[in-house]
Amino acid sequence: MKFSDGPDCSGTSTESTLVVYTHRVKIMQTINVRETRERLSNLLDAVAAGEEVVILRHGKPAARLTAASPEKIQFPNRSELRASLPPVQESAAQAVRELREDERY
Repeated sequence: MKFSDGPDCSGTSTESTLVVYTHRVKIMQTINVRETRERLSNLLDAVAAGEEVVILRHGKPAARLTAASPEKIQFPNRSELRASLPPVQESAAQAVRELREDERY
């Protein structure tokens, strides 16, 4: 990755810092807003590869790009509902057999 240093033509710093965390082998990169706009596609590729990107606004962290984790679906507990239903009188296989037999005639 290429990093620039020093002020750009607007007088704001374009310096970026690459910080490497070796404990968990996680790479974090900090980048300013202007460079984020210019390199968004590359940053998304880096995030997909496991990097973390911190976007700086006026030299202070403003946002963090990390890989999206799959949304966990929490299903409601249906044990009370099942307990309230009457017991099954016949097996599902038997019910299907009877339905098929009824269709033939």
